[in-house]
Amino acid sequence: LKNTELTGWTTLSWELERWSRGGYAYFAPQFRPSLRYALARPWGRIFFAGEHTSMKWQGYMNGAVETGLRAAEEVAARDRTMGVTGAIAVSGASPDRHGLPFR
Repeated sequence: LKNTELTGWTTLSWELERWSRGGYAYFAPQFRPSLRYALARPWGRIFFAGEHTSMKWQGYMNGAVETGLRAAEEVAARDRTMGVTGAIAVSGASPDRHGLPFR
């Protein structure tokens, strides 16, 4: 990310995490992959990211990173439209890339 500085980080052992226990999203065979766009749609001031919202990399770390960048850009874009100072653009992501409207 350009013009950003890492100020801290957190590590997590997913297999020890109480709620996921190291699991990743698994969709039933009849689930339509195109519905992942709905899982990624912002809801008010809540933005969603995670491998389960990725169209290309569901179930993989790549999907988590890809969707994290997308969600960060959605937050930054919302801040910019509201005149929040310090809002930045995130390289490689666009809030309307999938045509998802902000609510």
